[in-house]
Formats: sequence, C-alpha cells, structure tokens
Amino acid sequence: MCLRLRLYLASVALSYKMPRVRKAKRGEGNYPIVDRYSLVHGVVGGMMGLAGVSFGTAFVTSVLWELAEPTMKRNIPEIFPKSTIDTPQNKIGDTASLLFGWWLVKKSTEKNK
Repeated sequence: MCLRLRLYLASVALSYKMPRVRKAKRGEGNYPIVDRYSLVHGVVGGMMGLAGVSFGTAFVTSVLWELAEPTMKRNIPEIFPKSTIDTPQNKIGDTASLLFGWWLVKKSTEKNK
C-alpha cells in the first residue's frame, strides 16, 4: 500500500476517535459576552501587566489564544473545564477581560510610583 493511502487512512481513523465538540448554547458558559471564565482572563491579563508585557503583545496573545482554543478543545478537551466552543461574543468578552485586567494592573502600579 502506498504511503499516501496509509496516511489518508490513518487521518480518517483519527478523525473518528476525536471527540465531537459543539458550540456553546444560550445559558451555558462560553456563550455570553461575560461568563465565569472572564475572571480567569482578567487575572491572566493582570499577570501579563505585572510581567511588563506591552498592551499590543497582550492583545495579540489573547487573539491568538482565542483562535487556537477551538482546535485545542477538539484535540485535548480534558484540559478545559468546559469544552464547548466559544461564541464570537464570548471571544470578544474574553479578550476584553484580559485587556481590562492588564489595564487595571498598569494603572495601579502607575499610581504607586
């Protein structure tokens, strides 16, 4: 059997083993613009601010995370407390929460100087 055919068959077999992950529905976490995970995103933003990460880097990191998250939820759902796929408004809220946490830390450390 040629290598291409073997690779194709292996990819088909793996796709059947991958868990089916669905989009979050109304009333669930990962659906509204702000949910219980928004606090986690805010804390991460605050930690980034304390570490001296720039606003632009924090923003790009958050956007890249939100783009990669659905693939990670499909491939390794066990690392997430809720493996439903975020809605677009939730992705915006997560990024806004991270940036708000970053901003709060920057403002509070600015005042203490």
